[in-house]
Amino acid sequence: MKLNIGCGSKIMEGFVNIDVANNHSKIQPDVACDISKTLPFDTGSVDEAHAYHVLEHCIPYEVTTILTEWKRVLKPGGLLVIEVPCFDKMMRLFAHKVIDNQTIGPEWKWWLYGNPRHKDEKMLHRWCYGVQELGDLLYEMGFEDVKLEKPQTHIEARDMRMTAIKPMEAI
Repeated sequence: MKLNIGCGSKIMEGFVNIDVANNHSKIQPDVACDISKTLPFDTGSVDEAHAYHVLEHCIPYEVTTILTEWKRVLKPGGLLVIEVPCFDKMMRLFAHKVIDNQTIGPEWKWWLYGNPRHKDEKMLHRWCYGVQELGDLLYEMGFEDVKLEKPQTHIEARDMRMTAIKPMEAI
């Protein structure tokens, strides 16, 4: 089983698409639940959990609890994939804009804070992760083989993709 956590309008074939009922997209997920709470899946029942542009919407002090739950449902050796806006990349892009005297449009604030046009507080960004910060967090949560990869779902120049493996349990 593969999960698409916080799917919004991005329904992925071959995945169980999870989001809150009546989310901003108006597309109903396969499973309606709050992804920051207990997921309705058995412990160790999921092969892969993907969270594309979700973690930045979570309250920072709740993220360890959220990641603990996502880790719980993964099988030993299961894959976690996270894509989020990358603070490091955004700051480099922003600095180049300032240095080159280029116009800085409203999308810069959207990247950091979320797009207010949704008129939904769940769509606002509550945190922005740097590469080191997210990698360290995943290791602290007990994941192994944490890797930074090329993002696949949004803007490569702005975003990051991190993968991690739930360790095999001791027998």
